[in-house]
Amino acid sequence: MAAVAEALRLRIPASSKNMNFLLKFRQRLGRSTNAAKEVCAITKTSHLLVPYFILDRWLSMKLYGTSPDSYMGLEFYNRRWWSKNKFLTDGRHSDLDEKFNSKEGIEILLDKHQFLKTYAPFVRRDWLFIDNDTPEAKIDDFVSRHAECIAKPISSCHGNGVRKIKTDQIIQMKCNGEVFLAEEFISNCDKLKSLNPTSLNTIRVVTCRDHGGELHIMAIVMRIGGPDAVVDNYFGGGVAYHVNVEEGIVDYPGRNSKLEEFVRHPGSNVLMVGFQIPRFKELLAWIREVADFRKDIRYAGWDVAITPEGFELVEGNNCPGPNIMQIHTQKGLYNTLLKYL
Repeated sequence: MAAVAEALRLRIPASSKNMNFLLKFRQRLGRSTNAAKEVCAITKTSHLLVPYFILDRWLSMKLYGTSPDSYMGLEFYNRRWWSKNKFLTDGRHSDLDEKFNSKEGIEILLDKHQFLKTYAPFVRRDWLFIDNDTPEAKIDDFVSRHAECIAKPISSCHGNGVRKIKTDQIIQMKCNGEVFLAEEFISNCDKLKSLNPTSLNTIRVVTCRDHGGELHIMAIVMRIGGPDAVVDNYFGGGVAYHVNVEEGIVDYPGRNSKLEEFVRHPGSNVLMVGFQIPRFKELLAWIREVADFRKDIRYAGWDVAITPEGFELVEGNNCPGPNIMQIHTQKGLYNTLLKYL
């Protein structure tokens, strides 16, 4: 690090490629050092252990496929190798996705436009795909029915780029070259809306079909938006709550991406531990219909909204999120998924 800094200070001649490498290395080492210091603070250990945690973080990434978020959220810094090996991580998710799901199925889950067309029987809301070729007459028709809508990028994740807009903005966005989905703005049923009225609060149900064809519910997580948020996403300021798969009751305090815990939801102050998902048995039966719709998609996370009209399929996820599936219980699901391959 001192050599890199000295080279930069003295402007020692170097190739652009080498300097870019050194700069990136310096940035990564800085992030790793900060993360290691955070671990020392959490574990109440000496900063003399910073080099150890930097190495442990790097080894966890190489050996178990952890991301910085899962290293912290799944408490890898506090685990032995045999414990780490039980957990589903971002890297392992990608590998399992290709083993469980067909190539066509993965493409459908990744492309929100294709997803809405494929799963139309489970989608009630009005929507319109916007690109340069979308006729203005179709846009005018959509605008005549909706004053506001949700603009959603075709292939974003973590809720990135999702925003609420006035529908009279669609033409200008099209002229700017934006490609997106304009979706009817829908609301939750009263019970879920009371948790955070500004966002569409959804329930992610993760299903896996084993090699014998039996469908298993791997995890259920209720995602509630943060105060004044439009999206409910965990990485967009929302809070994730673990739900008992048998009873449909929230059984752990919620967690957000900052790893804060919430017994009551911030903003609404509603007590969440013990909260019962409405129409839970009906929801499970409906999810089984969704999961059975394409048998080549064996492993996915289905985001469902419960509206006054019923169940609404918002989207499907080929990598449902290792953090929100395991962060509450701190119990690994990797070996269970391997058993179902």
